[in-house]
Amino acid sequence: RGQLKRPDHADLRYKCRTYARLLQHLK
Repeated sequence: RGQLKRPDHADLRYKCRTYARLLQHLK
């Protein structure tokens, strides 16, 4: 509760990292 209200920078960074990794795999 309250997590949606406050965006976690760590979570966003982790998602970005995972996305970048997936993109590299696709390349």
